Amino acid sequence: MQAQVDAVGRETVTGNVLIWFLCAIGFLKAAQKIDSFMASLGVNVGHTGGSMLAEALIAARGVGTIAGAMGHSLGAAGGHRGSSGGNSAAASAGGFFKGGLIGMARRKATSDAVRSATSSTSAVRSEQVKSTSEQTASHSAHTSEQAGVRQTATHEGHQTVQQTAAKTAEHTSHTASEVTRTQHHTASSFQGVGLGGAIFAKSLLKGGDFANDVIGTVARGDIRSAGSITGDLAAQSLQSYLGYTALGADAKDTPAFTNVEIGGGRITGTETAPGSSEGVAFGMYHADQYTEPKGDFTKVHAADGSLWYKQYAQDAVERKPYNAPDGTVAYQESIVKRLPDPPKRKDRL
Repeated sequence: MQAQVDAVGRETVTGNVLIWFLCAIGFLKAAQKIDSFMASLGVNVGHTGGSMLAEALIAARGVGTIAGAMGHSLGAAGGHRGSSGGNSAAASAGGFFKGGLIGMARRKATSDAVRSATSSTSAVRSEQVKSTSEQTASHSAHTSEQAGVRQTATHEGHQTVQQTAAKTAEHTSHTASEVTRTQHHTASSFQGVGLGGAIFAKSLLKGGDFANDVIGTVARGDIRSAGSITGDLAAQSLQSYLGYTALGADAKDTPAFTNVEIGGGRITGTETAPGSSEGVAFGMYHADQYTEPKGDFTKVHAADGSLWYKQYAQDAVERKPYNAPDGTVAYQESIVKRLPDPPKRKDRL
């Protein structure tokens, strides 16, 4: 340290120490904020540091001590350098580091989650399904083995009965193993992209805010760039987006959704009411992107607070032509359920 002071001067060495000290404090504070953000998403993280207020006081005291030793000369030089090039450097870095490390991590996680939602069609399965299946399979194999032992002991000396019991136990164990592998494949059918995909899957099972924000991003986005959510994952996503998943598995009067597609400001599919065996087609249109539909419709608020117009299929007359006995063309009329024409988009008026 003394050699450096003699070589470049006291002010330069003090300035370098100050810069590295501030960088270390900034890195530690950013790391704590990232840990807090990940913990709020349900990801287990290690707890670093203690009270932020105490650390800030210690940091401020250290900075004050170093700044006092530097004197006014360093401050004047720093002010001169800042006036010449500080504005351009801040402008170039502001866009990339917008929101700091927390903002960068959030944007990366959201991007991965959107890619996961639009690239996979399989629903997210809880790991509890896998655990329950493995326990059931293990219990079946153990019970079969005990039955084979008891049967062998009871019919000791009868070789044929022993072989039959052994084969039965082996077959049951093999069947249980097949069930375990099948359930394991089902539980991991959803393919997430990166850490964001894993966070999305975990949040979707609980109807969490992160998953609903991702679903809303795709639902309101341009289908040509953001894509769409389809398949079983779309039906599961709509359950979460409308707030049904957050009510819990024991919630009553929860409808079922099939053939759902989410994207481009529209949500379409088939809804089956509780206790009903027949589904009804429906269409939902984002209020900020579409005008009000014609005919009967309701207003629905999604979990992210967005407003949607919702219409169900209505009775309509369907006419099918056929040749009458006198050679003329007649029409056979019937009543069918048909979804009304979608409303007009506001950007195309």
